[in-house]
Amino acid sequence: MASAQNIRRMKSPRTIQVTFRLKEPGARRVSVVGTFSDWEKHPVELAKDTAGNWTATVPLMPGQYEYRFVVDGAWRNDPDCSERVANPFGTENCVLSVFGENTIKAGQRTAQAAQSFPPCRVPSSAGV
Repeated sequence: MASAQNIRRMKSPRTIQVTFRLKEPGARRVSVVGTFSDWEKHPVELAKDTAGNWTATVPLMPGQYEYRFVVDGAWRNDPDCSERVANPFGTENCVLSVFGENTIKAGQRTAQAAQSFPPCRVPSSAGV
């Protein structure tokens, strides 16, 4: 299994650049974990901007992924993602469907995609 650093470096014509975003101005550390990172084994650290927005871009193969954010050690769902599935811990995971060839944002929609796709199913033709 590749480490999170190796996952970030993988470049393939078949991968899609997916940007994870979370607004947590008071947080000290934010990561995203999921089926693409073997959950906690290879968390992907997000970087914070001056407005308190945390982001990380991860190349993913087309497919469906479950994920959650970890904010200062506490597990959190993506507030912008309405597609969820139950997990074995009595909570829910966010679901991200990746398809197409352009960059997409997990849990966020462009104006074009907002008309016909739920937040976590943004087609690449609506890339941002």
